Amino acid sequence: MSSLGIAAQLALTKQTVGKWRQRYLDLGLDVHLILDNYRTHKTQQIRDWLMKRPRFHLHFTPTSSSWLNLVERWYAMLTE
Repeated sequence: MSSLGIAAQLALTKQTVGKWRQRYLDLGLDVHLILDNYRTHKTQQIRDWLMKRPRFHLHFTPTSSSWLNLVERWYAMLTE
């Protein structure tokens, strides 16, 4: 997929995707993504996509561990 197509899907600029692609993907490095346990990250569509791209590895935070998610921690500070 082109950098423009990826940028459109992720709401990023083409330049940002191009820099990321040049730094990581074009070097042939594995890509490790850390995600929460939200169900949408584990759909059959995602699993099929990952099977075609063995360099991508998903790692999930433990269930009920919002304290590990920096966004959740930020929201907690705002509500205190």
